Amino acid sequence: MAMNISKKEIDKLNAEVVINLGPSDYEEKVNDAIKKFSAMLLYPDSDQVKFHLA
Repeated sequence: MAMNISKKEIDKLNAEVVINLGPSDYEEKVNDAIKKFSAMLLYPDSDQVKFHLA
């Protein structure tokens, strides 16, 4: 679904604006941002990580 914008005039000074978004409107940018930030994460070496259970 592509972005759909509608406007409903309530009176001379007011209107209601409705914006419907589908995955195609944001999915590529969100996935690119996730890839960018995940590349910047630092993961500790597994042998240095110690788990302590109480």
